[in-house]
Amino acid sequence: MKRILVVEDNAELAKLLELILRRAGYEISLAEDGNEALTRFAEDHPDLVLLDIMLPRMDGYEVATHIRGDLHSEVPIIMLSSLDTPLDMQRSRTAGATTHVAKPFNKDELLVTIAAYLDGSEAGEAAA
Repeated sequence: MKRILVVEDNAELAKLLELILRRAGYEISLAEDGNEALTRFAEDHPDLVLLDIMLPRMDGYEVATHIRGDLHSEVPIIMLSSLDTPLDMQRSRTAGATTHVAKPFNKDELLVTIAAYLDGSEAGEAAA
């Protein structure tokens, strides 16, 4: 079963994402801020990170930079944010994000995007 780390400080949205992703067959861990995200990443070894940009204590750009730099990981990082201007998307890519999905998101499109980066997982096939 593929593992996804969901980093979202809005508790309601985090629970919704957890529900959607668990129903799609993924194992989920949650983090509320950037520092917790890095701890969870190191402990849980996720296959993909779903990362908000606007987080307390350390923003998503910094988290992505640490994952790519300090942790030397190539795990797909999907930025999920209401910040969706071309500049925001460029900053996401520069920080190391694999792609950027705007909030509000379409559940089915998000699942297809996740499945595309997890290469034909059982959950990805169910979402298609």
